[in-house]
Amino acid sequence: MMARTLYDGQAYELALQLAHRALEEAAAEVGGKSENEASARQRGVTLARNVLAVAADELAQQGWAITLALNEALERRVPNVLAAAQAAKRAAMDAAGACDAQLGDADLRSKHSVEELGKLETKRAQSTALLERILELLRSLEREETEQLTGAQVAQKTVDEAREQQRASDAMRAMGMQVQALCEENERLRAERDEAREMRDDLLGATEHANPFGELVAALPASAELPWDEMAAVPLASPSAALASSPLTNPDKLLKANLHEGHWKLVRQSGGHPVYKRTVLYEGEDRAKEQTFSHAATPSDWRSILNSISDLRAQDSNVSVAMPPGGDGQLGLFLRLNECHRKRKEKEGELSQVQEEICMLESEWGYDYEYSPVP
Repeated sequence: MMARTLYDGQAYELALQLAHRALEEAAAEVGGKSENEASARQRGVTLARNVLAVAADELAQQGWAITLALNEALERRVPNVLAAAQAAKRAAMDAAGACDAQLGDADLRSKHSVEELGKLETKRAQSTALLERILELLRSLEREETEQLTGAQVAQKTVDEAREQQRASDAMRAMGMQVQALCEENERLRAERDEAREMRDDLLGATEHANPFGELVAALPASAELPWDEMAAVPLASPSAALASSPLTNPDKLLKANLHEGHWKLVRQSGGHPVYKRTVLYEGEDRAKEQTFSHAATPSDWRSILNSISDLRAQDSNVSVAMPPGGDGQLGLFLRLNECHRKRKEKEGELSQVQEEICMLESEWGYDYEYSPVP
């Protein structure tokens, strides 16, 4: 009766739900698990099925009308039409199912006249026909949705490929700009290196007639001579290339080689002992000082020469620059020359690093980049 009252008030959805609940309760009373197991012998079952049938039919008709309106709308959206069609399908199935349940109830068929049964069959046929139209539209909408989804996926794939190509193009352009920047840096480092070499040559030209190593180099055999620029660049901590390539096994020769590398100059023989001097600049200081070294002219054995070599090397502690004695007046020139050599080595190192990076980028790019400086 409550479901009938709601139906009369056009609350079809609530009437439908309440009718379903009433039939479930009736089926439970007789031990059934489905509302279809309720019997017309029970009070209110026939009324609940009648309300269920008419309320579901009203909802199906309304849902179908909404579905057609959405399907024919100017801005048609397939998901909206699908949702309305599925709601209409559920209502049509409820209506057809209620008619089937009434026609399949033997108690009800025995109580109803032929005319009433004919009306039920007509109503079931109408609900079934509406359900078939809804199902046909649903199949069409589902195919259309699948096609749209496939088209959207294809379009998205095209967009993704275009974006990937754009990113690759941007990466290629950025790599080209990076290579160009490295080439420009390469040109700049070459220019700075050439400038450092020119400065070195100017300094060497200025000291051509005032070489503080002239006497020492002249006293050496031809095989031990070193050019002026290479001799100034020899660090105190490393042996000469000649000594590194052919180790000296004679202690006396090793002592002479260390004296030569340390820029020591023989100044006198005192009591038979040779005395050597040199001018040095200690780390952290800006004034030159003089160092003196002596050893026995006729050592007792080879161990005394090794001790002299050890004492000689101890003189190199904290020494940053060494030159023959009396060269403190040319200390500024000597320091500038060493600084030019240091800058030249730094620029050559930077240039080598840039060239390696250019080769690496050209290898990643796949071909050689021909650099043309912008005027």
